Amino acid sequence: MKKNIVFWAALCITWNAWAIDFVENGIYYKQIGSTTNVEVTSNPGKYSGAITIPATVTYSAVTYAVTKIGSSAFSYCTGLTSISIPNSVTEIGSSAFSGCTNLSSIPVPNSVTSIGNWAFDNTTWYNNQPDGIMYAGKVLYEYKGTMPANTVIEIPEGTLGIASWAFGKCTGLKEVTIPESIVTIEYDAFDKCTNLQTVNFNAINCSFASRAFSDCLSLSIVNIGEKVKTIPSYIFYECSGLLSITIPESVTFIGGSAFNRCIGLTTVNFNAIDAASTGQYYNQVFQDCPALSTVNIGEKVKAIPEDIFNGCSGLVSITIPEGVTFIGDDAFSNCTGLTTVNFNAINSSAEDISSIFYACPSLSAINIGEKVMTIPNGIFYKCVGLVSITIPNSVISIGDYAFDGCSNLSGALILPSSLTAIGDYAFDGSGLSSVTIPEKVTSIGSNAFSHSLNLSTVNYNATDCSPASSQFFDGCSSLSIVNIGENVKTIPEYFLYRCTGLTSITIPKNVTSIGSNAFHGCTNLTTVNYNAINCLSSDIFAGSTSLNIVNIGNQVKTLPNSLFFGCGEINSLALPEGLTSIETFAFTNCGKIAGTLTIPSSVSSIGLCAFQGCSSLTSVILPDNLTLIDENIFALCSKLTEITIPASVTSIGGSAFYNCTALSKVTAQRGTPPSCATTSFDGVNVETCTLHVPAGSKDLYEKARGWRDFYTVVDDGISGISEINVQPIKFNKENGQINLSAVPFGEKYSVYSMQGETIHAGISTNQATTISLPSHGVYIVRVGNRSTKIVY
Repeated sequence: MKKNIVFWAALCITWNAWAIDFVENGIYYKQIGSTTNVEVTSNPGKYSGAITIPATVTYSAVTYAVTKIGSSAFSYCTGLTSISIPNSVTEIGSSAFSGCTNLSSIPVPNSVTSIGNWAFDNTTWYNNQPDGIMYAGKVLYEYKGTMPANTVIEIPEGTLGIASWAFGKCTGLKEVTIPESIVTIEYDAFDKCTNLQTVNFNAINCSFASRAFSDCLSLSIVNIGEKVKTIPSYIFYECSGLLSITIPESVTFIGGSAFNRCIGLTTVNFNAIDAASTGQYYNQVFQDCPALSTVNIGEKVKAIPEDIFNGCSGLVSITIPEGVTFIGDDAFSNCTGLTTVNFNAINSSAEDISSIFYACPSLSAINIGEKVMTIPNGIFYKCVGLVSITIPNSVISIGDYAFDGCSNLSGALILPSSLTAIGDYAFDGSGLSSVTIPEKVTSIGSNAFSHSLNLSTVNYNATDCSPASSQFFDGCSSLSIVNIGENVKTIPEYFLYRCTGLTSITIPKNVTSIGSNAFHGCTNLTTVNYNAINCLSSDIFAGSTSLNIVNIGNQVKTLPNSLFFGCGEINSLALPEGLTSIETFAFTNCGKIAGTLTIPSSVSSIGLCAFQGCSSLTSVILPDNLTLIDENIFALCSKLTEITIPASVTSIGGSAFYNCTALSKVTAQRGTPPSCATTSFDGVNVETCTLHVPAGSKDLYEKARGWRDFYTVVDDGISGISEINVQPIKFNKENGQINLSAVPFGEKYSVYSMQGETIHAGISTNQATTISLPSHGVYIVRVGNRSTKIVY
């Protein structure tokens, strides 16, 4: 029975109820939001007589559709005798015609789907209606009178709406069937139907049913029809007697708090194939259902809506079936009793920033199915109870934040060989001690393993992974062992950024690319074993101020730009035979490389500034096939005392020997002076430094730019020889080469043409020395003080 309207309620009309935007033909209108729809609102002077409401109204050149009769619009208009409502109206507000005692007929059009409470109370029309179900147009307005006990009502098909409080306090109602045609159930339509036990809900697209069954304490059975697409928000709010619910396959939308505070609910059978939800934090579909312990997700389900089971603290385990392709944000967050997840979704996804099982502190067992290919974004974010995981060999992708914040996830993690992608922050802040990254991985997101404070070992086998600015292991302060696989070609930028525990690294031979800042901030790195044959990347170890041991592999062909720039603690350097190129700035400011540096004869190119600032070098042996001594190549080598410039050199760049202040002897072996910049020997004391040149070329050097500055130029060598004092030297000739034998270690040797030009000169590093000859002819070979003539 509908509660009576007391007199004071009719008088409590707020200023907003009187608010109007314009008046046309005596009817007051208020615009609905910013739309071109208006509602009829109250007339401060009361409406009277016959009123015809138009379907449209034009005001200030704008035509508006009349879609609503507002709350209390005609309330207590006792002079109102008739009303005509157009088909444009879809809603009649609460108390709209209440107290219109002379209104005996209210023709409500079929367009109306929503009627508020008390809309027609105390009108002649209402008072003349018989007890039982009353209709206003297509809307079930009220059950009038006292309902008998154990009443079963089947609302007729074709009904579009159920008015607010239509069955309020109908304690005799036992069962009700909602037809497919219903689109609106107004607030509290079945409020306090305390003996209602069963609801058969068949409305296909009911968009509104807020608190429709609130305080129906005996409601224990809800049957949702197989055609239902929409379950409205708050529809079964506080139905504490409800024990189980089945969501059928047809459902595509579930409103927030649809089953909120169903404190007796224990079981949900979720079969909706592709449902969405408006549920959000503090407005979850099953919010405050503490007894909910069983959720069965159907095998046909593709989507699990966001927040749907958020906060279901009684849920202990959940199985995600194979067919699920999308899981909404926070779908199972704050399920504090959840201990086990069986995750079988083969290829599922989530929102870009997601947290599917966020704040499930008891979750300790995750079973990932053998067919699973994708672990979605944020799925186990901050599951601090998780201590171990096994990822099967079917998985190809681990999403962003998938295991982020799993601080107790410990031990060794061997990622499957099938894996190709690891998302941003995937294992950030984990407790892992070891991780193995397989060969097929081509993408690793930013901070994928960062802040994993217990991580000590990484086995990195990704052959060709080159993401940008990843900082995979940023802040992994315990990381001390990194094993890079032999098949690795690419080391990404920021690879071991700020890994301060790392002391040693080996770069394998197949590496061709190392990203910028790959080892930046590795402040305790002391040893590098560099075996990359042809890596062309720059600045690889630049600025590694603790680095003091560098071992360069025998197969290395190229030392790239700025490889060890500024590594001021490297104290020795051995370059392998077979090396062909030393690039720009390769050893710039490596100030502790001391003694004699022998550059192998295989080197044909040395970039500018390559050894600039190597202030402890005393001598350098240059290869005999070098053609260019580039700019600043030995600048600021302040302890360099002598240098021999091979006959192959044709050009010397500016400042090549800038400020080599200890240089006392320069030997040029080319008969024709190499092209030399005026600044090539800037800072060298040319007054005391002696320039030694081949016999017969002194005049040329004394006139040549860059050479003529030397005060002392000395002829050195053999000139135009027809007779020579021959002394025995052991050698043999083969394939355009002279093979000298029994040359003592450190002994100087030279080969001259018969015109006195130096063809080759060097210092023996072993007892077998091989010299290539440019063409057939007669040559003079000198070893120490012994000389001999060779015809080839």
